[in-house]
Amino acid sequence: MHRTSIVAAAAALAAGVGTALASDSVSFLGSNLDPIIGSGISNDNFIIETDPTSGIELGLKAHNRFVGDLARSGNVYTADTGTTLSPTNLLGSTWNVTWVIDFGGAPGALVYDIEWLMDFDPSAGSSYATLDVDNTAFFSGDATSTQLGASENALFNFWGVPFPGFVDASGHIPFDPNAIGTYDSILRIKEKGTENVVAEAQIFVNVVPAPGAVAMLGLGGLLAVRPRPAPRATPTTSRRAGTTRPRATLRDAEGTSHTDCAPAPNHNTGHDPHPKRRDERPDAAERTEKHT
Repeated sequence: MHRTSIVAAAAALAAGVGTALASDSVSFLGSNLDPIIGSGISNDNFIIETDPTSGIELGLKAHNRFVGDLARSGNVYTADTGTTLSPTNLLGSTWNVTWVIDFGGAPGALVYDIEWLMDFDPSAGSSYATLDVDNTAFFSGDATSTQLGASENALFNFWGVPFPGFVDASGHIPFDPNAIGTYDSILRIKEKGTENVVAEAQIFVNVVPAPGAVAMLGLGGLLAVRPRPAPRATPTTSRRAGTTRPRATLRDAEGTSHTDCAPAPNHNTGHDPHPKRRDERPDAAERTEKHT
């Protein structure tokens, strides 16, 4: 569950919202996303932004569920239509959105407001459902964590279940994993109680027909969908958080350690969209998903 910004480096610098890095791997993790999210998702192919004042570094990306990284041009990823099914029968689209944040030693949810926006409109417009990451971190016992991260799927039901203070589903549209179009996702970190953006990242996912579907349609190649242009950065202010605490971590919505992060408990029945505390989580043998 959780956030940040992405315009070109020059635009970001001009707006004072941080610096986009040339590298596509976050510096605070190894080759994969352990221990923040779990094994199986590479520390690669991210859109990354840092804020030198606060020490924040964040990464945001889309990836192929259970497979690996997607083709990317700038902050636009290309994914296939269709669905995937986890070993625990959790239905999702072929792609997930994943993010990780290092708060520069600060207890992230105590110092910042963190928003994760997911677009559900495949057309040129945008219609967002928003997850309040800092409130979710408080609920899960990770309010003082200095690093957070999550990986979720647009087909997971919690996005469409209004939950005041946690999920704003006002912009949610029923998601069709077989629809051709372009979706975007935004991770935004703001100073607590203000609209001052410290860091923000945005990615686009261009969903095209899977190769098998193209062949059935008798088309000679993939149907490209023109991505929406990234919005211009908005001038903001930044500050450094003063408090520090040894690193703690918020994993995915069920606290699992696997390649694809499951949604919150009972998503298939539309219940609580928030992570369980570690002592409430199911046995690891029941919640570990592997690559297929």
